[in-house]
Amino acid sequence: MGMMILKKKQAESIRDYIDKILKNQEIDCDEEWWSGEGVEEELQALAGAEKNHVCDPDIFNMEGSERLVFAAFREKPEEMLEEVTQMACRLAGQNEPAGIRLVFFVRDMKSRVCLEEALNRDSLTRLRARARSFSGNKKLAIHCTYILQKEFARQDVKLKNLMRHEMIQMPPIRGRINQEGLEGTVSSGRPGEHLNALVFTMDLYQLAELYNLIGDKLFKNNVRFGISEMLGVDYSIRETLDKEPELFWYKNNGIVILVENPDFKPKNVEELVLDHIGPDKEPDFSVVNGAQTITTSARYFFEMEYRWKNSSEGSEERYRYQRKLEAAKKAQVMVRIIHISGEEESSSDMAKALSVALNRQKPIKMEDIAFTLRFVEKMTGYLNRSYTDNQGAFRLVRRGEGGETGQYMDLVEFARARKACVGEPGEARSQGAKTLLKIQPGEGMPDFFQQRDIFVDEWLEAEEDEEENVFRRHYGAIWFAHQAAREYDGCRKSVAKEQEDDFRTVINNGKWYFTAVLVQLANGFASFSLADGKKMPDFTRFMVPFGTVRENIPAAMGLFADIVLLYIEGKEEYKNLDSNLFKKSDLYRKLTEEIRNFCRSGAEGVTKLECRIQELADLFLEEGDPAGRAGNGSGHSAKAPAEAGQLTNKVVLKGRKKPLESIAQAMVETVRYVLENYPLSGEQIKEHGSGWLTDKESVEGDTGCMRRPVKVVAKGKSYWVGTLSNTRVKCRQMERLCQAAGVPEGEIAWYGDSPDEPVFCW
Repeated sequence: MGMMILKKKQAESIRDYIDKILKNQEIDCDEEWWSGEGVEEELQALAGAEKNHVCDPDIFNMEGSERLVFAAFREKPEEMLEEVTQMACRLAGQNEPAGIRLVFFVRDMKSRVCLEEALNRDSLTRLRARARSFSGNKKLAIHCTYILQKEFARQDVKLKNLMRHEMIQMPPIRGRINQEGLEGTVSSGRPGEHLNALVFTMDLYQLAELYNLIGDKLFKNNVRFGISEMLGVDYSIRETLDKEPELFWYKNNGIVILVENPDFKPKNVEELVLDHIGPDKEPDFSVVNGAQTITTSARYFFEMEYRWKNSSEGSEERYRYQRKLEAAKKAQVMVRIIHISGEEESSSDMAKALSVALNRQKPIKMEDIAFTLRFVEKMTGYLNRSYTDNQGAFRLVRRGEGGETGQYMDLVEFARARKACVGEPGEARSQGAKTLLKIQPGEGMPDFFQQRDIFVDEWLEAEEDEEENVFRRHYGAIWFAHQAAREYDGCRKSVAKEQEDDFRTVINNGKWYFTAVLVQLANGFASFSLADGKKMPDFTRFMVPFGTVRENIPAAMGLFADIVLLYIEGKEEYKNLDSNLFKKSDLYRKLTEEIRNFCRSGAEGVTKLECRIQELADLFLEEGDPAGRAGNGSGHSAKAPAEAGQLTNKVVLKGRKKPLESIAQAMVETVRYVLENYPLSGEQIKEHGSGWLTDKESVEGDTGCMRRPVKVVAKGKSYWVGTLSNTRVKCRQMERLCQAAGVPEGEIAWYGDSPDEPVFCW
């Protein structure tokens, strides 16, 4: 594996670990925190550090009341302690956080124990006191999380010293007890068809060594990753190992290891080869139940070993630690090996299903409780019926459920999308699961959700024959909003690439603002009035399939950023453009009012802001839509034909006629003509050709209109024209180009089906 590829893979591994910490801690990080400038380099530094390395948290685009500090520990724990203390004090003084979490990446258990010995209770107390003195917050909490990040040498991973004659081999679903007999048989496609299992007892210490070898990747399929670490040490496990290790088997529920290695077979009498690993081969097995048992036990074993080896030679203390370690190594635990064979996709789905099922006892979160409420039960029943009959429908699923593909949302995603739909994108971004899904006790009646704008009473009260109408009125655009937000995430990096700082700030933080604006545009700003007179969006007539607008999202994102920047320009209340601006909805409401008034006025764009609004609306509105518009900004004719972009006649350039087959070709010929015959500076091209015309060569593969650029040569210089916008937008773009270049009126016309009525003229 090449060094660059290896570094990238290591950085992705660190990113995955951080993602799981954020999710299990319910730290809201809705945006792509890893897409910011300098983040990739920091992730690689964490993964490949040979010396201690502490990241600057300001590089990461993470929100929340608790700040996270990421550090790679390699040597000299006292120096590491001083570095993270200085960082914690700086954060405490700057941001007044409710807490600070120190996340340490270590290479093995020996390193972890060494660092933990330095970060003991007294050290953490002093650290906390120093940080509190900087913040003035006497309740400021400091927590530590440790992640064992491993790179693998080529080797077989084995469980040894097993008693094969004591194993219980569960018969596979088809009833054959001999595993070798499964080869060549034909699957009937039933659930669990490719499951086999072994149950046996083994030494707990061997699993601690397995964890030291594999690291936290041992728990890759465990939906509870890191939860036990964050909730504190499991004292009962340590106490059993310390005082009565012979009873461990009886006091523990056991370990479940999921093996997806297709070549796995019990061959030798006393050992099992789980898989072969190496630098380019991560393990195809995972502990899906028992992570807390293994991590806590490993800490105990290696802690005893560290203290034994670091005690004075011949001392009673040294002997005591050695004795405790030897006694604890006799602890045994029950292990289940579940082997999944079959096709890769079905195996992956089965692995996730088993992981979720085996972790039903995971620490309860607000989302888990919320899923039991009657509102959700009613909603899931309706959606499941709709999903069966409608390819455009979606399902509501529990946390951790759902596959790689499929149309589904979990409750938090549902709540965020709904917040965007009702015009509260700031709250969609800033509110955590606990706030979005907060439950009010029913006082003798069923509990209910506190946020009634998300979970509306009318839905809960609707009879079965009313459900469809009520659902469409309140939730008709929610799946569209969810898809738009997801597409925005996918396009964010490429749209923000090589743009100015303010533009990138809007793109990196404005996902839910953009989603809310897009939903309102596509819905024509339709609304209805509640009994108290308050207006709410009405999505009864919302019928826009997201697939029909997906291609326009990148171009729309650029226009949206321009609109935000033009609107706030010169306004004192928006002089500080940062992520905080998008955590509230005040700016959105003013911005939307501007967009709605312009769209409904019937006027044509004159100012830059109006022109950008007009282009954004044109991307998503057809002729005759409630917020739609016709005409152009200078009084010239710009009418989109009803057909799908076909130009069956000609383009006329200063009296010269040229037959063409498409509007895209007409656009290219017009651009070539203007650039050949009229002066345009690089700055003018950049301003008026933003997103569709450039003289840069590195445009192939870009998003938006530039995904399939057409090359134009004018005056010996090369330009690239993006032609993926719709007809109405092409007309607007040509108007602005002609206006900027000073092209006299009457020189350019495009003709379609009608020889008398031009599609575009200047």
